[in-house]
Amino acid sequence: MEHLSFFERAGPFSLRAISDAAGASAPSTANEDIEIADVRPLDTAGKSDISFLDNPKYLPLFANTAATDAADRGLGHLQQLPAGLERARAHIGLLKVKVFAAASPGIRARPSFFDEIQQAVQTAELMGVHDTEAMLGWHTISWWRQSVSAACS
Repeated sequence: MEHLSFFERAGPFSLRAISDAAGASAPSTANEDIEIADVRPLDTAGKSDISFLDNPKYLPLFANTAATDAADRGLGHLQQLPAGLERARAHIGLLKVKVFAAASPGIRARPSFFDEIQQAVQTAELMGVHDTEAMLGWHTISWWRQSVSAACS
């Protein structure tokens, strides 16, 4: 919670404990042993946080949060690929997903991975990747800057 002076933390709690307390059940594919540390809005929730959706207008944030989580999982496995063109292309592609997800309405802060995508594109170009992936990387960076400028005006 944002106002720690108003709330005393009692957790973390397992998803199972939260479901039981709410009289609900987690989806069958959920890991009910996962520890939930906090309640946060969809646009700032992390892996150990929980959010809820009570209005359809927030569905884009939910979808973008899911896309970001999927890209993060892919980035976590990226180091298992041998260094080279395939890994460089995958790196740019996964970061592109994160940029587009972070540019949704209501999420306008500069993503923390922004420098990473610039470095990934530059690394790919040094490896000789001057094709679609590198150009899409630069396009993604440009698109992000333009979308933020348009939102501010």
